[in-house]
Amino acid sequence: RKVKCDRVKPSCSQCVQYYGACEGYTQSRAPSRKRIRALTPQHFMAAPNIEKPRTALTFEDESSSRYFQVYMSEAATELNGLFSSSFWDRVIFHETHRQPFVRQAAVAIGALNK
Repeated sequence: RKVKCDRVKPSCSQCVQYYGACEGYTQSRAPSRKRIRALTPQHFMAAPNIEKPRTALTFEDESSSRYFQVYMSEAATELNGLFSSSFWDRVIFHETHRQPFVRQAAVAIGALNK
């Protein structure tokens, strides 16, 4: 059965009557001294060497090829921003040779960047 607290201090009389003790009120404690640490950028390990694809990419039309070139020459560099990352220019490039949907996404990003 639930017992409504009557908020009488130092102990709730309802809790004491039904349960023998009131756990809702505690002695005031000294404020806890949590360790605060500053957030600093983490340094990531360099990406592993990714083998160059051995096959040439094929595109549906000339504009897709052109947009992919825009992606590789402009958009991938801009997406990296200030961080030294090989994700947008190396990893994605590698995956465009393996997964058609990644190639289509790179073409779309290139088209948006133009």
